[in-house]
Amino acid sequence: MTDRTDRISVVAIEGDGIGHEVFRAMRRVVDRVMSNRIDWIPALAGLECAEANGGNSLPDETLDLIRLHKVAIKGPTTTPSGGGFKSVNVRLRQELELHSCVRPAIHIPGLPKSHPCDIVVVREGVEGYYDCVEVREGDVVHATAHFSKAGFKRTVRQAVRIVFSRRKKLTLVLKTNILKMWGALYTEAFNEVIAEEGTGLEINYLHIDALSMMLEMHPERFDVLVTENLFGDILSDMTAGLVGGLGVAPGACIGDAYAMFEAVHGSAPDIAGRGIANPTALILSAAMMLEYDGFLHEAKHLREALLQTIAEGDRTGDMGGTLNTEQFTDAILRRL
Repeated sequence: MTDRTDRISVVAIEGDGIGHEVFRAMRRVVDRVMSNRIDWIPALAGLECAEANGGNSLPDETLDLIRLHKVAIKGPTTTPSGGGFKSVNVRLRQELELHSCVRPAIHIPGLPKSHPCDIVVVREGVEGYYDCVEVREGDVVHATAHFSKAGFKRTVRQAVRIVFSRRKKLTLVLKTNILKMWGALYTEAFNEVIAEEGTGLEINYLHIDALSMMLEMHPERFDVLVTENLFGDILSDMTAGLVGGLGVAPGACIGDAYAMFEAVHGSAPDIAGRGIANPTALILSAAMMLEYDGFLHEAKHLREALLQTIAEGDRTGDMGGTLNTEQFTDAILRRL
């Protein structure tokens, strides 16, 4: 059992679309495994929030609540296409300096498209092309992005902390043969952290294109991948595809002071309200949250119950089963 027996408070952002449904499912199983020792602090973000708040998809009140309570968990949020809208996810990372996005891809027994691999992508979360300035001049767009050694070193340190608890294999993923100055800067940052903190690790350096091919052919060879923002976004979707898709892909955004846990998938407005959404990704994200807060036993119990449920054939439609969201959640609760 974990030494923690106290209550914790968590900022709860349901999001929009299927966010409400998967969030309710996640809360049911987390409240069970935690014996109702979480105080959920409701907060708003996303398209529905913007429609009710004059176009503001991320109110200051939400940011203030996360700063106060330190930890948040978020359902999927919709970002309108075009019109200059900035992603709620990007804004949260930047406003709270959540510099490292951690996205595990674990084999899920029973899913026909889940490869036997266990990979974590650690992605720089606040710099690069997700924080670039775009200027259009006629039929030409100039995009200016910001990359810093200090910023990437924070992410490498997070990757090192993770890899020491695993198989001790860390791979830096860039494109240094083309993006030479940026690649050199991030490689310097990586090497400096490894020199200080990485004794005993197996270190590899790969270009993003070569790694993409190797992931498809031999995913079992990789452990922890650390990379920049855009590459990490693409790679984490690829690794999610190796284990069953975004519906089973959890995520965390971690900074020095705050942490936010989230499902990687979108808000799926086409199925919202139908009660058929798969809450697996958000439940696995909640397990990561419990680990972060020190509830290791509860996190392990929750993850095992979820994986047992899937392995024994109780699944939602996107996983090849017949259960709706509530029935799937009930099946997990039976195993808790």
